[in-house]
Parts: sequence; structure tokens; C-alpha cells
Amino acid sequence: MTLVQEKVFIEVTMVDSGGNKAKTTWETDLADMAALNTEHTTNDSIIGAAGCATHFAACSDAQLLSVRFGVAYKENADIYGPANSEVERKAVISAKKSGTLEKAIINIPSPDRGPGIFLATQGEDRNIVDSADAALVAFLEHFETTGYLLLSDGESLDDMSAPANIKGRQIHRGSRKG
Repeated sequence: MTLVQEKVFIEVTMVDSGGNKAKTTWETDLADMAALNTEHTTNDSIIGAAGCATHFAACSDAQLLSVRFGVAYKENADIYGPANSEVERKAVISAKKSGTLEKAIINIPSPDRGPGIFLATQGEDRNIVDSADAALVAFLEHFETTGYLLLSDGESLDDMSAPANIKGRQIHRGSRKG
């Protein structure tokens, strides 16, 4: 698997009077993020008075909420997942947030079922997440306060090496794609 840079993008989020948000993403002709910093001054050509985000907001009744820049990477060959991989199957993980009694929900598409992150390959435990699975714990540790990923509300997870902090089940979502 080789991931190559696909594009540099700009994402604009608008918010309406009911608090509903709409995101619009545009690809750029920039080679990389360094080009964004050298070819365009961010304040002038993107978010400044003459910038594309400001001009976009002027065409809308909604309020400009945020502008985000990034680089997208993609597999450099047309590929398909392995046999029996189905993104409609999901492991829904409930993990304890740091400093609170609340739980965060994290979905993993096409979870490893060999038994992978589950307790068993068949029987009642085939749909129950193994809270001590090394691969699952290693992934969730990226959301801890010492990691670099944040939950959607900017919070972190508690100690994921403690099995009591992780619960989960396998579910199946319907699809009309076949």
C-alpha cells in the first residue's frame, strides 16, 4: 500500500439561523501545503477581504463559521478490499472520556473478525468487542491525552489500557450498493 498526495484542499463551513452547518470543499491547484504558504498569503487570497472564502460567504445568507486547509492522500492504484471485507459491518466502540463519566462512540468499518477485535469467531461472543485486543487498544490510545487525535468535541479518552474503559458490539448497516 502506497499513499500518495492527491490534492490540497480548502473546506469552508457555513452556519444558518438554526445552527445547521453546511461544508463545502474545493480542490486547489497547489502542489502542497508549502505552496499555500509561499504562493498565496493565507489572509489575502483565501480568508482576507479579497479571499475566496469571503467571496463565497458574500453569496450566502449563512454565516462563515470556519475555513480549513489540508492535504488529502490516496492509494496510488485502483484497489479493492480483501475478500469478505464489508464496510457495512461496523464495530461500534464505546470508550470512556477523560475526566468525565461520559462515553465517546467510535465506529470502525469492516472490523477484523478473525477473531481480530472480537472475543470469538462464532457463538454469542462473535459480536462482542475484545476490550483487551492489542490492535484496538493501540488505535484508541491515539485519542488519549498523550495522543494526538481529538474526539469531535475536542476531548480525549481515558486510559485505554484498562479494559473496563472500552465496550463495543458489531452491527450491520444496510446498503443499496450491493
